[in-house]
Formats: sequence, structure tokens, C-alpha cells
Amino acid sequence: MYTFGFNFEYLSPTGSIGIIIIITGIIFSVLMGIVFYKVNNDSDSLHDRERKQAAKDAQKKKIARLYPSKKN
Repeated sequence: MYTFGFNFEYLSPTGSIGIIIIITGIIFSVLMGIVFYKVNNDSDSLHDRERKQAAKDAQKKKIARLYPSKKN
């Protein structure tokens, strides 16, 4: 008696679907590596660096206003 069902040989690493799954996994792993590399490195954009510098300058001005130097 011959049964009609899903042939699991397609999912093996040498099968057609298995190769597609392996290639998809490799691409996903590479992309995740790139994302983690970008997150761990300080790669701020020019606009973000300017914004941070402006925030530091504003903070320094506020601190200077609260604690004026006594120059006589």
C-alpha cells in the first residue's frame, strides 16, 4: 500500500527546500551580525553628533548661569 504524504526528504540539507532554508539562515545571520556591529560601534550621524554637542553646550550655559564665577 502506497501512502501519499509529505516527503521529508525535501527538508534535508541536500533537498530543495533544505537548501533554501540554509541560505535564508545564512543571510539572516549575516544581517544580525551587521546590526549588532552597527549598534556596538559609535556610528552616530552628523546630525546626531551636532544635536548632542548643542545639548552639551546648552547644559554648560545653564550650569554657568546657576553657578557664576566670582571674578572681581
